[in-house]
Amino acid sequence: MVPMRAALLCLNLICVLHIGKSALKTEDWMTKNIEWLGILTLKQLCLAGTHNSGMNQITGGTPKAKPCKVLTQDLTVGKQLENGIRYLDLRPVLSEGIFTSGNFMLTEKNKWEGANGQSIESIIEDVNNFTSQYNEFIIINLSHSLNMDGDTEPRKFNQKDWDQLFDLLNSTENLFHSKATLHLETITLGEITNNGSRAGVIYVFYDQGTGVDLGELAGKGFFYHRNLHLFQSESDTHDPLIMIDQQISLMEKVSHNRYFLMSFIISQSPTKVTVCSKRRNHRELAQKTNTKLKGILKYVSNDIHPNIIIVDYLADSNVAEVAMTINVRWLTKTALDSFIKKKAIKWK
Repeated sequence: MVPMRAALLCLNLICVLHIGKSALKTEDWMTKNIEWLGILTLKQLCLAGTHNSGMNQITGGTPKAKPCKVLTQDLTVGKQLENGIRYLDLRPVLSEGIFTSGNFMLTEKNKWEGANGQSIESIIEDVNNFTSQYNEFIIINLSHSLNMDGDTEPRKFNQKDWDQLFDLLNSTENLFHSKATLHLETITLGEITNNGSRAGVIYVFYDQGTGVDLGELAGKGFFYHRNLHLFQSESDTHDPLIMIDQQISLMEKVSHNRYFLMSFIISQSPTKVTVCSKRRNHRELAQKTNTKLKGILKYVSNDIHPNIIIVDYLADSNVAEVAMTINVRWLTKTALDSFIKKKAIKWK
């Protein structure tokens, strides 16, 4: 039997998703509900995320790169966090001696074209400002590195590049420390945040084929991709319906035993970074696609669900609300019934 509090909360969420008026206080949705979210492991939780999170502005890049092709977000990282985002996808670029986020693609002429986005220093400042106010948990994924200052051609970061970036990132406050061999998906939100009394930030590092070592930073807020056992596969299609079908199929196949990231994004041609389609405005298509996100809920269960949902062009709290709706399903579990009867679910 579903407890009364859980039933009322589910009804509230249904109203949110169908009427469109948010009832979720997105700045501190974890902390407000730590009494029940805190006992869930990361494998049980669902987090809202953004794709290429730092590409909300252009701060440099190649002359031919078009904003319509390289931008993926409207909001700064700070505003994304305020809208409930707890997973950030950062793609670091070293350009003219400065670390920034970036979005670069190799064209059909085998040439790198793209742009720099929000600076890493600014992103760290956004994260620190946010966690100084809210005791929330944030995952920051690092991948797709590119050194544009290479001697000849742009290249992936080497160990020296990464060490310089790690040194900068180490100024992030509230880094979560644990064993370097920890399987992150097995720990609870309460363990990371000390039951909501502190914030927790982790960087997950993945740069395939580079052999880069985290060194002494391993476990001190910095973890390898393998620590999270994460699975992600983007759908190579412009069609939202095809993308949704593919992502649901992936979820049903792998989410029961992998930390599953649902890429709720439509793709752009990697060879046409300098050309904008008159028929396909990526920003408009992405925001229209995001309105279909609630459709995944009917496919979700305790065993089959996304752990992270990422989108392009976050506009509001919609993604966080869908993630929270997925989390609410745990309130119907018998093991939590007696606990829920004693604890209020806090929204506003």
